[in-house]
Amino acid sequence: MVFSRLASLVAIAGIVQACEQCVHPGNFTGTVAWYNNFTNICLGSVPTIAAATPHHFWDPRDEAPCGMKITVINPYTGQQVVATIAGQDTTLAGDNLLLNTAGLAALAPDANPNHVPGYVNWTFNG
Repeated sequence: MVFSRLASLVAIAGIVQACEQCVHPGNFTGTVAWYNNFTNICLGSVPTIAAATPHHFWDPRDEAPCGMKITVINPYTGQQVVATIAGQDTTLAGDNLLLNTAGLAALAPDANPNHVPGYVNWTFNG
């Protein structure tokens, strides 16, 4: 039982391919929470699935990820969603992430945005 669970987690963890040629290469792991503050978005309009990243991804300014796509994965189920970065949040630490309701619902095992995992894996798309 433990072996099959471990094998499943290893298989799921390998699904997200890190973008090595991106400005911010590699895979990231962080908590995920609801993104509901769209007053300072960097795009003209809010995308269907929007994300906000910590401020350190926006410094230096020429590496700002505004409009970039990221793949976010639920490490427990393997469910993935592609989100567009619409802003930053200075309250986020480490590699934590905010997703709007549609993004959270896409990651939840039952499509309920209140049932997302405590943390997610994510990477920038190439």
